[in-house]
Amino acid sequence: YAAACYICMQMVRTASILYLISIPVTLFTEFSGEVAIVATACFVAFYSTLGGVRAVVFTDVVQAVILLGGGIGTVFVIASRLPNGFSTILADGAEAQKFNLIAGGSDYSLRERTVWSVMATGLVAHFSSYTAGQDCVQRYLAAKTLHEARKAVVVCAILSIPTWSFFNLVGVALYSFYRHNKVRLNRLPHTLSFARELCCR
Repeated sequence: YAAACYICMQMVRTASILYLISIPVTLFTEFSGEVAIVATACFVAFYSTLGGVRAVVFTDVVQAVILLGGGIGTVFVIASRLPNGFSTILADGAEAQKFNLIAGGSDYSLRERTVWSVMATGLVAHFSSYTAGQDCVQRYLAAKTLHEARKAVVVCAILSIPTWSFFNLVGVALYSFYRHNKVRLNRLPHTLSFARELCCR
């Protein structure tokens, strides 16, 4: 039963990833959503099979650069569109309690979103990812020694804190942008439209 549930979960996860990748593909090409999903899946399967672990590692490095570079660029572009720049983002986030670690109270509750319930949920979710996730297990197997594999897990766990804190800042920046710019969300049905609205104001 556990194995069946895990396989179903991975299928849903893979489908979600392919769908998200298909969105920018359909925006910049003439492909339909179905064609974009099939083409993306075939391309990923092709270069992964052809290049092996090296291709996967190279893709991870490129992905990290794009994610961090895109996030940094987003924050700087938004800050340049706000009255007092970066300080406005911090002020809006503090006012909305988006930097409050114990928002919702310090007492543990399964019904409220507190730091303790989020930590418990994250512990369970990441435990399964780090022990059985295909993307993590392949990194363990690619390490030269057991010591190197263990070190990679520790480094990844430590870097996860500033990484996700940074992307939380990206979310706060977007919140601040829409707060100070009266842009109706129904005017931005696509990601490309949002990018144009953000960069061309």
